[in-house]
Amino acid sequence: MATYLVFARRDYPDPLELVDEVTADRTPTRDEVGGDEDWLELVVAPADAVIWIQRDGEVVGDHDTLEAVL
Repeated sequence: MATYLVFARRDYPDPLELVDEVTADRTPTRDEVGGDEDWLELVVAPADAVIWIQRDGEVVGDHDTLEAVL
């Protein structure tokens, strides 16, 4: 099982926002992560591939850091 982070936005000027975290055997489908929401764009990424970087370029964390926030 792997953990996937789901980012979404409803309009192009909006930033992508973290909206869900899904655990699955394979990359989840739109129905599994977006449901009936009216998303313009969904991005699904393996949690262990995400590196959090602040605007100044400083690496601030990884999936373990995110778990503390969620």
